[in-house]
Amino acid sequence: MKKLGVLLLCAGLLLSGCSSAVKEPIAATAETMKMYQCGRDHLDKKIQPSYDAVLQGYKNLDKEIILKNVTISDVNDIHAAIKMDHPELYYLEDSFDYVTDKNEYESKATYLFLKPSYRMIKSEIESRDKEIKQVTEKIINTAKKKKSDYEKVKYVYDYLIDHTSYDEKAKENQNILSTFLEHKTVCAGYAKGMQYLLNQIGVPCTYITGFTRPDKRDVSHAWNMVKMDGNYYYMDVTNGDMLNNTKESRYMYFAMTKKQILAENRPFSDDYMEDTPSRKDSYFMKEGAYFTSCDKQQMTKLIQKSANKGYRLVFQCSSKALGEQLDQMLTANNFIFNMTGYDYYAYYRYEDTNTYIYVPDHQKL
Repeated sequence: MKKLGVLLLCAGLLLSGCSSAVKEPIAATAETMKMYQCGRDHLDKKIQPSYDAVLQGYKNLDKEIILKNVTISDVNDIHAAIKMDHPELYYLEDSFDYVTDKNEYESKATYLFLKPSYRMIKSEIESRDKEIKQVTEKIINTAKKKKSDYEKVKYVYDYLIDHTSYDEKAKENQNILSTFLEHKTVCAGYAKGMQYLLNQIGVPCTYITGFTRPDKRDVSHAWNMVKMDGNYYYMDVTNGDMLNNTKESRYMYFAMTKKQILAENRPFSDDYMEDTPSRKDSYFMKEGAYFTSCDKQQMTKLIQKSANKGYRLVFQCSSKALGEQLDQMLTANNFIFNMTGYDYYAYYRYEDTNTYIYVPDHQKL
């Protein structure tokens, strides 16, 4: 008995030449396991071999992939997980066809014939891959030379912000073609670009989708979860690029805690959101700009350190109440004005992340 069908996936939700078919699910290879595959890790272990078979088929541009003992729901989950894990498959459509055939000699074995849809032909993909490599090879090699995960991730984060512009009209803005070839994209392109580069340099990074604000559930958004030095953090490159008070303010969205990212965004699924027990790779911790008490000595050092940045002051603190205390300390008896020599500071407060920014009046925003 055969069943025909077409399945349309939501894995690619818009955010603002073929080889022979695989005959049986294959085991994970060194190549398929090289990338950080959060989507695969969250699948039932029974269908992870099928994930590997489908992934290999997609890479081969197979017209048909034969799977055994899987349901349509399984294939839906597998396809969505692959789209989540592999930004390099920019040519893969969200939809696919399938045929099921129950073998009369193996009544318990159901075969599913997966028929993928590709947006490009092999020669076009090879050409685009070559262009992507030309752009990213230097970035990847430079990042690999950095000593720590923090330095590697910060380099990639800064690169994407410095070389990419937010543009809803950008072509291919749901994949890495817009990020690396057009340098114009939206949140999907930023997040997939981050994932692509970090996974290439060996830093685990996954792509997460949801809504940009808990109270505005109609605005889709994408961001990343990154594992640095054994701990998870969240990155929102899109918002880091769009925040232009000062260069330092972009790091509000770098190495965020789970609490901070959930104050800004809400994921479609909580399954992929790991806890963030550490802050050690936060930019503000690294720069001595994270406050847990109203420490005047720490603030004095931070202001002195900000001299080579035009006395732009950016810091985070552990609570809103502490932020108010620090603000009072800075303005009481003209503390910040006497230290810097400026008569006026523009002041910005971001309550979701407890970030505070002070910019001297002479500097353009």
